[in-house]
Amino acid sequence: MFTKWLGADSPKAVWAYLGVCFVWGSTYVGMSFGAVFLPPLLFAGLRYILTFVLCVFVVLLVPNQSFPKNKRDFLHSLLIGFFMFALSNGLVNWMMIYVDSGLSAISLACSPLMVAFMEAYLPGGKRLAASGWFGLLLGIFGILFIWWPALAQGEIYWPALPVLLFAAFCWALGAILSNRLSRSGTFCGEMAAQSVGGMLLFVIAVLAGDLSYLADGLPLPALGSLLYLVCIGTGIGYFCFLYVLQHMPPAKAVTYAYVNPLVAMLLGALLLHDAVTWRMIIGGMIILAGVALTQKAKVKENVKKDNQTLSA
Repeated sequence: MFTKWLGADSPKAVWAYLGVCFVWGSTYVGMSFGAVFLPPLLFAGLRYILTFVLCVFVVLLVPNQSFPKNKRDFLHSLLIGFFMFALSNGLVNWMMIYVDSGLSAISLACSPLMVAFMEAYLPGGKRLAASGWFGLLLGIFGILFIWWPALAQGEIYWPALPVLLFAAFCWALGAILSNRLSRSGTFCGEMAAQSVGGMLLFVIAVLAGDLSYLADGLPLPALGSLLYLVCIGTGIGYFCFLYVLQHMPPAKAVTYAYVNPLVAMLLGALLLHDAVTWRMIIGGMIILAGVALTQKAKVKENVKKDNQTLSA
């Protein structure tokens, strides 16, 4: 029954989908945990250095793997990595100092809303139906519902909200670019090129003098978080997501973004003792309802266009 609802063609695809929901939801906890032991930009920069090294080894040692085949495609991957890794994930790591993992995940859940908004105005994009615009407004209301009381009372560092929303915008822009720009390498080759963009965070950390935190070596808890994020978050998470894209409709596949905040809140409460309030739960449900409405509107419009094309 669950297989049919997701539009998956096999139970393996359902398990892969559930893996993406859990693994990518847990990465918020991994980033929050790592920020306890290392400066956020240094921690994020080390993550992408390790990802780069791992992916290069895979491309060099595993048959039928390749890097981007020309300079243009390499620059495309580098640009995608700059927006998604250096800017989006870098800012999220930075804000982990001020907000907990669940609140960060909820704020980043509006990324699909931003994708829908940008696609509505980009050349060749998909216009939103009225229910889609209502979903956008509902998502914005959900974010304000969660953040406003704490901001008004000075309980949360107020710049965290616009920074996290900008991080969501950068992730959405990177996602759009990944669909529009040409790429010619295999998965690990592309990931290696994109990780070069993420390594900009390490350069910034060095310039800020953060290397002094490694004078006595890398703390074991931070190393454990890095290995989890690289091997599980990037390796298994992306592998499962690629499998899901091959065996499920894309509109269904991206619904993992609705589940990630719930996983992040639960794991944050269990492992990091993050607070989970009724306002966060209700606001999260409002945001997810807005995302669902927006995605549904896009799907309906695409189906309508496809039917018109076929009838013509």
